Amino acid sequence: MRQAVFSQGSASTVGVLLRSWQQGGEGGAAVLYSWESGLLEVVFEALDPATMTFSLTAPMARRIGGPLQQKPGQPLALRLLLDASCLEIFTGSGEVLSTRIYRGSPPHGHTDAGIEFVALDGDARLERVAAYEMASCIAAPHKRQWQPQQQQQAAAAAAAAGGSRDLFDELAALHQ
Repeated sequence: MRQAVFSQGSASTVGVLLRSWQQGGEGGAAVLYSWESGLLEVVFEALDPATMTFSLTAPMARRIGGPLQQKPGQPLALRLLLDASCLEIFTGSGEVLSTRIYRGSPPHGHTDAGIEFVALDGDARLERVAAYEMASCIAAPHKRQWQPQQQQQAAAAAAAAGGSRDLFDELAALHQ
């Protein structure tokens, strides 16, 4: 999970670059908000093949998004949830944008998250930023670390259902 709060400054656009780990940069994306137009967009394939740098005018660039209900002069709050290929963006004004990106996997031993904050055509202030690494919600059966009470509830639910159940059935039984 990533959370960022931007103040405009003189920049026309602020956002987050999500670097691709694939050869040639294919699969990267940028989450951009234009203060002038009020548009929040995800721009895909915005890598200039001649310079291998980010460019909104890259020949293969594609865009999705739409206008936000952002009040003028208010800081922009974005919460980004990014897993292997799903990107969800939640705004402080209540809008949600969801898409898929295919960045690939970082090279073995690489600790850089491949995320950069940007301000285009001026400066902006990154008021607040927080980053969290999320673990998988699906654990291998031998790696489940349940509390004793949850284990008893799951076993009782499985017995009542007449047999073994998978992890999703166990979790659903716990939340009924």
